[in-house]
Amino acid sequence: MVNTIKIEKFAGKNNFNLWCIKMRALLKEQGICEPLSGQPMKIDKSIFEQQEEKAHSLILLSLFDKVLY
Repeated sequence: MVNTIKIEKFAGKNNFNLWCIKMRALLKEQGICEPLSGQPMKIDKSIFEQQEEKAHSLILLSLFDKVLY
């Protein structure tokens, strides 16, 4: 069974702090929250870089185009 978690995209009008909390939870659920710490902890550098890329992409996809510009 695959769980699909969706959060509302940040549009600049909704609560940014609440959106951040939801994004952090989503990244943790996806297993890619390690890059949020800023340093690779106990994982291989290449795995950290892959997680960082995935986390970055997920964050960008969770923003409305107007905010992204």
